[in-house]
Amino acid sequence: MSFVFDLPMKIGKSFLVILFGVILYKVVRIFIKKALIKFKSPRKFETMSTILNSISKYLILFFIICKIFYFFGVDIKSILTIAGIGGITVGLGAQSLVKDFITGIFILFEDQFAVGDEIVIGDKSGKVKAITLRTVILESEEGFIHIIPNSEVKIVTNKTNKKN
Repeated sequence: MSFVFDLPMKIGKSFLVILFGVILYKVVRIFIKKALIKFKSPRKFETMSTILNSISKYLILFFIICKIFYFFGVDIKSILTIAGIGGITVGLGAQSLVKDFITGIFILFEDQFAVGDEIVIGDKSGKVKAITLRTVILESEEGFIHIIPNSEVKIVTNKTNKKN
């Protein structure tokens, strides 16, 4: 019976936690934008801000969910345990995806090549049509599209940046 009387208080606390989370997320986004303004390349700025905003959003969301469960009497230790096991499982199952992602970040940060450059990766050559955090998309002279996972980018020859 006390659960019914405590319900408005629990809902009120939950609402305040959600409100706090939304405000925190907006503040973090502003902080990320100011911290990354040093990047001269819009590509690097956009990529890093997207990554950091996404990470902060999910961390804040996880905190909010755990706090709301706590208010309603759910043991959050089990949730944290499940999240840890789930994180390990996803990490092991998505190793190639993580490898592609990390390599994509280095490609962008090191400015190895850009959209429009004529490059050779392995036995594939062409004009860079797009660079994502997971793949490089080349268009060959014959018009074929080559989609190369970033983890497969070992040696790159950039024909566009020739020194005279």
